[in-house]
Amino acid sequence: MWFDPSMDDAYRLGMGAAIESAGYQPIRVDQKEHCNEIDNEIIAEIRRPRFLVADFTCGHVNAEDKRVYVARGGVYYEAGFAQGINMPVIWTCRADCID
Repeated sequence: MWFDPSMDDAYRLGMGAAIESAGYQPIRVDQKEHCNEIDNEIIAEIRRPRFLVADFTCGHVNAEDKRVYVARGGVYYEAGFAQGINMPVIWTCRADCID
């Protein structure tokens, strides 16, 4: 998921809480202590769980008095990698980011 502070409540009160209530331990790589390159750590962690939650919520910029959403390419790669190794992927996105 996007590691922006605006997503903290969505993780803590939503995704993370739901995963825990289902009996699993949620892991966010930005909250894990490690000394590896972040990309390598993400790929290593994708290989380990029973499923992956891929959140496509993105930020936005204002252009000509219009809100333009800026997709985050990494999550597409990570979800595709997980699918490529037959990992079940749960796709999520904040409703106002879907057009």
